[in-house]
Amino acid sequence: MVAADPHPYLLSTLDKGGKINNNLYGLDPGWYDLVDKDIIEGEFNRQKFASGKYAVIAEAMFIEEDSYSAYYHPGDTVTFEKSGKSYEVMAVVKNDAVYAATTKSFSMLGYNAFLPASELQKEMPQGTDPANIVSATLHVNPAKMDLVEKAAKALTDSTNELTLKSREDYKEELGGFIRIFQTVGYGLSLVIALIGVLNYINTVLTGVVSRRNEFAMLESIGMTKKQLKRMLILEGLYTVLLTVLITSTLGVLLTYNLSKSITENMAFMVFQMSWLPFILTVPVLLTIAYSVTLKAYKTLCQASIVERLRETE
Repeated sequence: MVAADPHPYLLSTLDKGGKINNNLYGLDPGWYDLVDKDIIEGEFNRQKFASGKYAVIAEAMFIEEDSYSAYYHPGDTVTFEKSGKSYEVMAVVKNDAVYAATTKSFSMLGYNAFLPASELQKEMPQGTDPANIVSATLHVNPAKMDLVEKAAKALTDSTNELTLKSREDYKEELGGFIRIFQTVGYGLSLVIALIGVLNYINTVLTGVVSRRNEFAMLESIGMTKKQLKRMLILEGLYTVLLTVLITSTLGVLLTYNLSKSITENMAFMVFQMSWLPFILTVPVLLTIAYSVTLKAYKTLCQASIVERLRETE
């Protein structure tokens, strides 16, 4: 393939013909719905693409620069030398777009190009290798899954050139990887939560101890123990309210952006944010605040007003 406007880094590696390595794939209509989610430039029109006049080009991977870039852009014309045909670039997609429909390999400094499967099924020029079927995807009614899987296994087991992968097989393979994420995530959350609770307990107890003289003076001029207890409990509840206010705004925004950016780079993960864990932690925080404050109050009341006032002297 000849590049119309090659990437600057490629100039030092091209041969005299200015050719670029590429993997050419044909897509059946069943794959069309998966193209949209990986588009970077342009738009994917199913009817126009099926006409056989357009191509979808993937980004190229530049290892030395550790970056991705597209050789072509929507509206450019790309020519495949072996077939002698030219196509208009309809859209540019991510480097690993439609991954399951490819050989799952990438050319050095090259890229993937996608055409309608019918284009590769046409008669090619003499001396050109015929197109090979890379993969076939079966969309099966869940009620007939076992029957279809048995029939498919009967076909694949009869030859070493075919393999069968079901959705359940992929789930099982990724299950261990997902469990690692869960273990690390839950573990870090538990550690951070424990540190936060211990820090809160230390802050409340230290605050009560440092203000015991202040509380003794308030009691000496008429504040009752019931009023003091109520004041301490309200202070604890205000702390929880402030925590909930910050986490429900800035905290949620930060978590949303970080989590979404991570999951978008993993094809097997779907981002879904739930408010349930956040809501369930609110009563836990209230319980901790009330319990810690109550314990601090009982510790404070172990000494009499006179004893606490003498400490001031």
